Amino acid sequence: MKAEEETKARAAELEQLSEFQSRQLSEIDVPKMGSRLRETLMSQLKGSIEKSKLTDDQRNHSLDEFDASLKHINFVDVSLSVLSENILQRALSTIESDYKDQPLFKATMLTAIGTTAEKLGLWTLALQPLQEALSIREHELGLQHPNRLTSVTIFAALLMDQGKYSEAEPLFLEALEVRRRTLGDEHPNTLASINNMAVFYWIQGKQVEAEPLFREALDGQRKCLGAEHRDTLRVLGNLGCCLTSQKRFDEAEPLLRDAVEGLRRELGDKHPSTLSFISHLAHLCWEQKKFAEAEVLYREEIQGRREVMGLQHEDTMNSIQTLGTLLLTMERAADAEILLREAVEGLEKCYPGGHATLTQLRGLLGRSLYNLERFEEAIPYFEGNAATKVADLKYLLNSFIQLDNREEIIARTDVFIVELRNSKSTVATKAGRLQTMAWALNKIEAFDKSEPIAREALELANEAKLSDWILARAEATHAIALLGLGRTDEAKPMLEAAYPRLLLEDDKISNEDRKEIIAETKAASEKLQK
Repeated sequence: MKAEEETKARAAELEQLSEFQSRQLSEIDVPKMGSRLRETLMSQLKGSIEKSKLTDDQRNHSLDEFDASLKHINFVDVSLSVLSENILQRALSTIESDYKDQPLFKATMLTAIGTTAEKLGLWTLALQPLQEALSIREHELGLQHPNRLTSVTIFAALLMDQGKYSEAEPLFLEALEVRRRTLGDEHPNTLASINNMAVFYWIQGKQVEAEPLFREALDGQRKCLGAEHRDTLRVLGNLGCCLTSQKRFDEAEPLLRDAVEGLRRELGDKHPSTLSFISHLAHLCWEQKKFAEAEVLYREEIQGRREVMGLQHEDTMNSIQTLGTLLLTMERAADAEILLREAVEGLEKCYPGGHATLTQLRGLLGRSLYNLERFEEAIPYFEGNAATKVADLKYLLNSFIQLDNREEIIARTDVFIVELRNSKSTVATKAGRLQTMAWALNKIEAFDKSEPIAREALELANEAKLSDWILARAEATHAIALLGLGRTDEAKPMLEAAYPRLLLEDDKISNEDRKEIIAETKAASEKLQK
């Protein structure tokens, strides 16, 4: 009896230990670690220099030189590497050596390490511990045990995050089927699986499959947990998002508003779940062209994320990017510049080695300056992006057009074409970039250079089977080049075929792009008629 009690006590202690370690791991903030690491290096150098016999000028020069050298280092990547090698991987080794005879505790700790690695984006590192935890629980507990099904769901979520939908789907389906059969349709775990399945379909754009599952989960949560429970409110918001994706805005609006208000009461204004649904509500308002309300909501979301997560957090950066785009849509480039410049300057200190979202924010800042007709200031913000983003390539070349710098346009297109030839870009991306370059060359009447580029862009657009509007744009670009070379007989039928198709709507094409290409094509057609 005493031995049994000691075993139970030991199991309870291990459970408490695993919960404590899981909480500690879940609170890791890598961007903040990166910032602190940089600050520590600067502080230590400053302390050493102050003790030296250097003059003030020499001290300042040394600090400036060191600061400049740090700009080439991405301290977030350094922090991730340190975490991976010195904490997570060492923890995995310790778990493997110390808990061989305690498989269930080992599975719990492997799950904690794996979910932490997944949260940090270390998917390769997350794979092995999560897979092993699932295997242990399957062997020790059986296929239908709740803890084994939890592992199934966590592993499926990792696969989903990696875009491995065909591998994730049978796992989500298995967890749902077993929970329906063993727990019933209205058990909280079953309802969680129903919501997971719905989210899985929703993020793939399969709204028809997702909606009934969201509705089933919502009805069950209301009965099981109550209408005001945080899980019920999250499912309510998820259904609102699903309806928004289907353009059913009038149905989505009350659901998202109720979800936001309920989460404010239950979790507070600055809880990550509340902020996420504030963002979704803002997106709905944007879709409804309620721009003023959308702006207020996005600003609240950004402020909350900055306070809770910091400027450098991925979600904060994405929110700033979205608001910057909205402000540009509202033709408020000056306000966009203020928002984006503060963010870019702050993030460049956090990510001196670069970051994908920071690159996008720089492009938006460049676009703000372009819209304010500050073309020379805008160019540096497009330079680094032009090799990868068609939109930034267009703005870069248009900036040189506005500055009447013909030589720079020709020189840049020569370089970009060589880079494109050596890149592994998709056929569709190559078509878009070539069409953009040909269009810019047409504008400066460098038709001898634009014609072969436009011809290749059209061939690639056909090969990639792009939308009819994009094909029409490529045809018009080629036709204008041919017209400029005096090859009227070839240009005329292409323009006549392209122009009416350009007048048709295409949700994926911005109004700005449509207006520009339509105006240029119309002018070319009128020139032909004369």
